[in-house]
Amino acid sequence: MTGKKINKKKRQIIKILAYITLFLILLLILLIFINILLRNEILLTSYQKDSLKNIFPQNHIESVRFYEGGLLSIGSTKTICKSIYILPNEKGKHIINNPESEEAILLIVHEVTHTFQGKRIDSCIKMSLSSLYAQFRAFLKYGSRNYAYYYPLNLSFDIFNRKYFYNPEQEASIIEDYYYLKFLDGNLSNTNCYDCSKNSSGDISCFSCDNYSKKYVLDNLENISLDILDKYK
Repeated sequence: MTGKKINKKKRQIIKILAYITLFLILLLILLIFINILLRNEILLTSYQKDSLKNIFPQNHIESVRFYEGGLLSIGSTKTICKSIYILPNEKGKHIINNPESEEAILLIVHEVTHTFQGKRIDSCIKMSLSSLYAQFRAFLKYGSRNYAYYYPLNLSFDIFNRKYFYNPEQEASIIEDYYYLKFLDGNLSNTNCYDCSKNSSGDISCFSCDNYSKKYVLDNLENISLDILDKYK
């Protein structure tokens, strides 16, 4: 008798879990449908495509889709696998209405880097989780998720990440800054680059990369960018 009661309870639990799973699947389908209705696709201009070709292969550029609005753009611009959702706020509208501006070009370079990192569904999930973790950790430790985007030229002195590899946001910032310096003749003080050194006492001091020559930083960023892109081929 006791065994029958246990089996009955198990069946009830399985049934409840099945209903919950079905509800979540239907909810997900509904949200995807609403997102499709709310978003508007943005077509890249020829200038934007040519700009991206300086970094990425053409077949990858053609596979990426840009959208304004939608549920996924709530909070900030987001990249989900090969779809980029631009937040339709004042900044987003400026970028959409001025597609060939410096801000727009740098945004698409940064976000297309994320699509390159997440070309496959497994790498997409891994990249998204790693990016969220880096931003969450930076917010908890330093009070701002922006610290997840700062990168050193020497990984041995990464004071914000403390790991011997760049997180996805650092990688995207590196490629964005490389493009900014090389193709837009940018200013070092406007990059996310920093560097640190250790003195004879073992104390570490950090400073902005604008202490270096532009050529030195650009040469380093070019080598690092090539390594990053090669990793995700």
